[in-house]
Formats: sequence, C-alpha cells, structure tokens
Amino acid sequence: MPRPLNSEPNHGLKLSGLNSALDVIYGVLFSFIINTFTQNYILDFQKNWQKQNGKIKFLVLFMIFLYMLSDYLSVKIFNSKNDYENSKRFIIDLVIAALYYISFVAALNDRVDFIYYSTLIHLFSLFWVWHLLFYKNFNKIYKYYLLITFSTHIVSLFGFSLFSILISRGKINLFYACIFYLVYSGLIEIIQIWQKMKLIIKKGNQPEKIDLLVKESGTIFSRLLIFIFLFIFKKIADLKKRMKWFFSLF
Repeated sequence: MPRPLNSEPNHGLKLSGLNSALDVIYGVLFSFIINTFTQNYILDFQKNWQKQNGKIKFLVLFMIFLYMLSDYLSVKIFNSKNDYENSKRFIIDLVIAALYYISFVAALNDRVDFIYYSTLIHLFSLFWVWHLLFYKNFNKIYKYYLLITFSTHIVSLFGFSLFSILISRGKINLFYACIFYLVYSGLIEIIQIWQKMKLIIKKGNQPEKIDLLVKESGTIFSRLLIFIFLFIFKKIADLKKRMKWFFSLF
C-alpha cells in the first residue's frame, strides 16, 4: 500500500546519503523481480500460464510489484523535500522493501505464506505513518491526509492478520489466498483513494490541493500501469489467437 506524504520542512539531521542508498537497494530488488518475472511469464509463458493457479498467481505477482513501485515513488517524492532526520525511517523503508521482495518470491514459488509478509508490510507501513505524525507544524489538511492512510493500514492489518490465522491453521490454499489478496487489497485501495480525493476536493486551498495531488502522483501512476498493462496483454493475446488461426490455414 502507498504511504502518505507531506511537504513540511525537515529540521532534523540531514542524512541525504541514505536516499542514494535506498535507490540502489530498490534498484537491485526491482531488477531481481523483473528478471524473475521475465523468465517465468515471458520466456516460459505457456508453461507457467497454464499451470494450476497460473493466471491468478500472475495477477498477484503483478500487484505486488505495483504496490512496491507505488511505495518507492511515494518515498522518493516525500524525500525530495524531507531528508532522513535519523536512521529510523530509513530502516523502516528498508524492511518494507525487503518484505515486498520476499512476498513476491513466496507467491512465485506457490507458497501461501506470502500473505504473512504482506501483513508485515502493513504493520511496518503503520509504523511509518505513526512516525510521520510526530512531525511538528502540520496543518489541518495534512493531519487528515495522514489519518486516512493510518486508518487504512489499521483496517488492512486487521484483515490480513485474521486471514493469516486461517492460513496457519491450514484452512486456506493458494488459490483462495490469491483471491483474498486481490479483492481485499483492491477494495481497501479504492476506499483510500476515494477518501483522499474527497479530502483534496473539499478541504484546503488551491496550493494545498495541488501539493496533495503531486504527492498522490506515484499512486496514480502505478494504478494507471495496471490498465495499460492489461490493455497491452489483451492485445498480445488477441494477436496470438489470430496468428494461430493464420498458421492453421497451411
């Protein structure tokens, strides 16, 4: 899930070198994910797509990647105006990035415990937002913005925790874990975006609204990628059908 941003000035210790370190770490993890995705769902497309739960697992892997990308973009936009004031937020960012990667690998290997790691992502994201609430000089609209994200992570953490308990008791298989991840995460995401858009429309002055829209740009961009990807994927599938029909004539 994407985390909130603010434009309040940072009065703490400047640790700008940590921003570069975070870029390197995310870059390495993204390269591993893209390479794994390419090998499993592009180079060996038919084998993995036609496996049991292959299609729904593909959607889960893609969504994990998009959530990770959205989180990274949110952190980058936030850090552009707020360097790390101490190592606490940097460590939380590292842990969340690692959990995304572990969750991706677990889902790729048909392990239902990817839900556990997704639960921990929401837990540490909650710590991240809680840490931001201690910043001074927040105006009213930023407090509302943070509280929306904070409450969203609480609801997400509650749902994922309950589902994790069911998994630990052996009552949930991979298929239903994937369904839960896609549906529950999607509903929470829609509610969060809707609440934030209402906040932007109804509260604050024009500069504040523009600032919040900039902060949500990472989330909006990553969600647009879903529709672009699905459109391209559908076109490729249609093209493959036509090519198969064409070659069947000979």
